[in-house]
Amino acid sequence: MRPRSFAAPAFLCALLAWGSACTMDTPQKSGSMDEVDHRRAALGVPEDGYPNTEEGTILFFTNRMRTDPRTFDTTFGYRPESTKVPVPPVSYALDLNKAARWQARHLAEDGCPLCDDHSSCCPLGIVDGEVQCTAPVTTCGVTAWRTRIGLFSSRGGISENAASGTRSAEQAMWAWLNSGGHWDNLTRAAHLVLGPGAATQRHVQVFGGGSETRPIAAYGSRFQRRLQLTAYSWRLQDADKPSFGQVYYKPGGGPPKIAMVVVEGVCHDLSLAYGAADHGSYEKELTLPKGCHRYIFHFRDSAGVDHVYPSKGSLVAAVDDTPCLAYDALRPTDSCSPSGTTQPPADQGTPPPADQGTPPPADQGTPPPADQGTPPPADQGTPPPPDRGTAPMDEAGQVQPSDGKSTLDLDGTSIAGEDSPSPREAGPGEDVKLSGGCSHSGPAGGSWILACLALLCVWFRLYRMLQWRDTLSA
Repeated sequence: MRPRSFAAPAFLCALLAWGSACTMDTPQKSGSMDEVDHRRAALGVPEDGYPNTEEGTILFFTNRMRTDPRTFDTTFGYRPESTKVPVPPVSYALDLNKAARWQARHLAEDGCPLCDDHSSCCPLGIVDGEVQCTAPVTTCGVTAWRTRIGLFSSRGGISENAASGTRSAEQAMWAWLNSGGHWDNLTRAAHLVLGPGAATQRHVQVFGGGSETRPIAAYGSRFQRRLQLTAYSWRLQDADKPSFGQVYYKPGGGPPKIAMVVVEGVCHDLSLAYGAADHGSYEKELTLPKGCHRYIFHFRDSAGVDHVYPSKGSLVAAVDDTPCLAYDALRPTDSCSPSGTTQPPADQGTPPPADQGTPPPADQGTPPPADQGTPPPADQGTPPPPDRGTAPMDEAGQVQPSDGKSTLDLDGTSIAGEDSPSPREAGPGEDVKLSGGCSHSGPAGGSWILACLALLCVWFRLYRMLQWRDTLSA
């Protein structure tokens, strides 16, 4: 008795072999594990410009909103029936930071519009270890967003938010809040890591899965709060009154024993602004003179463990559009915080000479590179648009009436939904476009397809073995 032939599995095995060969030829992803591990060991210390100031603000704002999404929904998103619940903070992901930054710069510098399908406008490849366009930039649809992100990371559970025309990270966050698909991405519990990206008036978030532990107190930032003027108008906080905030996460452990921001050696206690005492955003508004101000955060959790962010040096806050670097290797000494009296000299850096008082201009006075974004004017901004696409405006900058319906492209499927009213930000109007929140479950690049084909091949081999056994026994 001859075993019956079964051509389909054989064809699938051939296809699998072809796919495996293609996988072997795939260029190595940028961002090695050694680089990621090194970044984790120096928590919060920007290296090679990752993350920049705007990206740090996106990271903080995301975790800030995740502490109490229902309050943000009902107070600022105008969704009175919100059922959102708090979700753990996301961890910083260097590989996704690079992916998001690349797309933001592609939109800002290469003439590529913000495409509805999140695609890039050129074929991509890895040249000299860097992701680059391998042919001229043309129009939307050349490289799919999953393919692009797959050049930077092999993580699964990838989702992306994007905005164009938003002049600051804060404005992008408020716009995403008022767009259903983007807000779902922001508050999705399955999103464990985030790579923020920012270039000139372009902002991108790339979320992903992972096994990283949740940070207890990390990713603090200087930011501008949203000041509500009327029910449908608002503006950002004055530039000379910046706020400082950091998210604390120790569920079931109670409030932190210490929560403070240290600005140029002066300590300021932070207060709970959103969320609960054991998972909330601790914030403080200050009045500062024009210039560059170095700052750090110091938390002591309920178990008595100290958490200093950044772990070395200082972040730098720019006040009144002063050009500043995002990070300074120097940390001002202080006598009011635990870090000021117990931090070893190697972590503090070399203090400036006593007769200078502040670091020399070369340490923090250099204007930020183009990919760090432009510090936002205090009284300007962009109105959060309806759920997707460009918010239509007239010549005076007023948002034109909408029918309240929107369409989102979620993982290639168009869905329609009702949106709540979007408030208008006070100040000059400007075109803003959001590209619908896209999500993709599974590893980037379709590895799950190869896994399924492999299982089919194993099944086929077992089937053939059983057929030959039956033949011999007959």
